[in-house]
Amino acid sequence: MQNWVKRSYVDPPRKGRFYDGDQVARILIFNSLRNVMELDEIRLLLDCVQEFSGGTLREKELLEVFHQSVVKTKHLASGDLAGYEKTIGPELALRLEKKGGDREKIKRVVYIMLTAYQSSQLKQQAEQLLLQLKQSLRSG
Repeated sequence: MQNWVKRSYVDPPRKGRFYDGDQVARILIFNSLRNVMELDEIRLLLDCVQEFSGGTLREKELLEVFHQSVVKTKHLASGDLAGYEKTIGPELALRLEKKGGDREKIKRVVYIMLTAYQSSQLKQQAEQLLLQLKQSLRSG
């Protein structure tokens, strides 16, 4: 965590030693995506959301949108953009419309985040399968 603060991925705690809701959301987003994306790329996504929304979409709200999107698309293949659009596109557009800004670009960022998150889940599954294979080779 301190390394992320030193490298300016996360601001230092604003309330003494405690992070506020937006900072915690930022940390959770970084943690969700860091297995498959560079930290600079994640920061770029978050910066783009701020730019595309005109600063109206707080990171706490983005985390909520991201989390709901993950839950609603868990049955889809990683990177299934048509599936994302069909499953969450209209609801996401409606929610983002209330915030203003370029909702299509923000949706694109959310879809990138979803693809990265699902890829991370696949990577973890592959690592687990590889570990099982190695264990069977040792015992076999």
